[in-house]
Amino acid sequence: MKFTSAIALVLAALPVMVSSAATGTNATDACIQACCDAVVPGVRPSGNVGINCHADNTGDCPFTGQVRACCTRIGGFGSNNVGTGLGCN
Repeated sequence: MKFTSAIALVLAALPVMVSSAATGTNATDACIQACCDAVVPGVRPSGNVGINCHADNTGDCPFTGQVRACCTRIGGFGSNNVGTGLGCN
């Protein structure tokens, strides 16, 4: 029961995090180089969202299968460098 509640909380908070990123700066102004497990289309607002992203200024993703992305923000719980990538290209 607790696992289901945690999943529901994360899914409910994701649109809020994505919409707050859209009101921020332009993607070209604040680009954070990141490695993400996947980059998928977001629902609201339109744009791409990175899944399980972490900041990576070296340009090489250390884990096999990760993709490089340029995100306006990486939001997560407890850390500014790991989490959901918002506004990714």
